[in-house]
Amino acid sequence: MNILFVGNCTPYFSSGIVRAKRFFPSLSEAGVSYDWMEINAAAVQRWLERLDRSVFGKQKITDLIFRSLIHGLGLPYYWVQVLRILRRQSRYDVIFFQSVLLPPRAMRYLAKQNSKIIFDYDDALYVKHESKTRGMIQYAWKVFAGSHALYDFAKAINPSTILLPSSIPIEKYSVEDNQEPHFPIRIGWIGSPSTLNQLEIVVDPLKNMLASGIDFELLIAGSKNQPIPLSKIEKLHILEIPEYSDDDIPEIVKKMDIGIMPLFDTPAERGKCAMKMLIYMAGELPVVASPVGESFYIVREGQNGFLAETAAEWEAKLSRLIGDADLRKKIGKAGKQTVTERYSQDIIFRKMISEIFPDESIKNEPYANRT
Repeated sequence: MNILFVGNCTPYFSSGIVRAKRFFPSLSEAGVSYDWMEINAAAVQRWLERLDRSVFGKQKITDLIFRSLIHGLGLPYYWVQVLRILRRQSRYDVIFFQSVLLPPRAMRYLAKQNSKIIFDYDDALYVKHESKTRGMIQYAWKVFAGSHALYDFAKAINPSTILLPSSIPIEKYSVEDNQEPHFPIRIGWIGSPSTLNQLEIVVDPLKNMLASGIDFELLIAGSKNQPIPLSKIEKLHILEIPEYSDDDIPEIVKKMDIGIMPLFDTPAERGKCAMKMLIYMAGELPVVASPVGESFYIVREGQNGFLAETAAEWEAKLSRLIGDADLRKKIGKAGKQTVTERYSQDIIFRKMISEIFPDESIKNEPYANRT
């Protein structure tokens, strides 16, 4: 039994780590061999990252011109990789595409050659690339959808669609029983430059909280030194961690007391897997999130987290958590239980492997049957 995983280059695209590479040790334990292939060139992503940090990436015209040129330079690599997949497909029992879009004709041809093609996606790719996304879904043997919105979209096209949430390696998020809160209380956000604009949602609530005398500070991770919307708030102390790796995340969570996930209500955001929220919960942080997309399916209001739609709700719920240490602990423990029971890596792996090899018994039976 062997699988070819095709993904976007990591670490620039973290979903390949979360939804594929994390499972590689478990696949080896289960007696399954695998290969990993990246569809795009890492050099292209490095150039795009440098552009973001340069003066040319901050001007609309030059950013558009240089970005188009850089993407164009990466096209030959993409097509070479597509041809490699078509040529090597017979070596694998399963081909697993992780958020990779092939041209519909290539996908149709590949499906005729290899009947077991999985399309796994955890973002609303159809918002910008509807035709290619539909093609991947239509010709796939099975579709793994990371959120309910993605599941609903794919299910209407391919009945063999499975809801497979993104997972958390829960064992990495250890919490000390005597862990003291920070002073002042620290509200945290983990993200990337592309999602920094979501922080606009909490500018007014945080400004009002400071004005009313509530003492707190912010930790922002993943800004890559791009402008932070919250920096416009006077007297707000911001701790910034410009960059981090996947392995750094558990330690970053330990530096927080409350986790936030503000989201604009758009088709793209509704498709997200709420990974930020699950990360906070794994570290026993109480969370406050926008009521968008997957948040509805994870949060039980006032039990394992809070949802806040208006500025007044954000202000009220954050203020309440800052002022009540027992509530923070109660909500945090319930959140961790949610992740442990529904989103832990072991649970998601067992579901994934049972769908990939439904008629096979995997080598490591104790692992396969672990409860």
